[in-house]
Amino acid sequence: MTSGAVAIDVDHGVGDTVLVAQGERNCMSIPPQSSRRPNWWISWLILPFIVTCPCALVVPLIMEIRTAAHRAKASQNLKQISLAIHNYHDTYGKLPGPIRDDNGKPLLSWRVTILPHFESHDQQYRFKLEEPWDSPHNLAQIFPYRPYQTHAMKADSTLCHYRLVTGEGTAFEREGLCFDDIKDGLANTIFVVEAAEPVIWTKPDELDFSPIQPLPRLGGLFASSDWRRRFEPEWADVTTVLFGDGSTRWMPRNTSEATWRAMATRAGSEKLKLP
Repeated sequence: MTSGAVAIDVDHGVGDTVLVAQGERNCMSIPPQSSRRPNWWISWLILPFIVTCPCALVVPLIMEIRTAAHRAKASQNLKQISLAIHNYHDTYGKLPGPIRDDNGKPLLSWRVTILPHFESHDQQYRFKLEEPWDSPHNLAQIFPYRPYQTHAMKADSTLCHYRLVTGEGTAFEREGLCFDDIKDGLANTIFVVEAAEPVIWTKPDELDFSPIQPLPRLGGLFASSDWRRRFEPEWADVTTVLFGDGSTRWMPRNTSEATWRAMATRAGSEKLKLP
């Protein structure tokens, strides 16, 4: 080895030795490691985005699944209610109404009237039909009934959003009306809608669609609060309605008042254009 050269081992391979001139020693010096530390504050700024972005994608998906489940449950319930109404009409030749006392005062809801026309036909006999819905005996007999519960309700709930369309000009304006009195056609006349405010299902408290009254609040599950609407798709903002022919439809709550009035009348001869 010459005096002007220095042997430096470089990891070119096992046992390799490279001769480097003395003047080139400075060129082969390994630079010192940087003493700068990572900028952790950048990570803390990025972390919220990492957390919130998946949530922004998942929450609408969850709401869409819940909405679909609610709509399926509401449709199933209303079809069962429709079948019971039709069975009652086939038996008595008229539409069902509340159970009344001798003076015509409603005691129990039409939902109690049609109980014998469901599969659980014996449930009506739990109640004393000559007493009001809130008598001590009848209150003690109220039980959760699945066809009257919406999807989001607890299993032990006795509340019901499905309420009858009543009032002047409707199919349930008075006792004794039948299908033949519905001149607009069963497919164009609503019987039951999802109300915004639920009632105990044995209580005879229905929705008044009389022309002189403002439209009742509708909406069922999606009428409760505005924060849900921030996550729900636009098509979820609907209320479920039952027509006289047994069909169900999801009506947007921004449906015009004229359309609601036309659907509620039994013989108005309106030109009905559904959204």
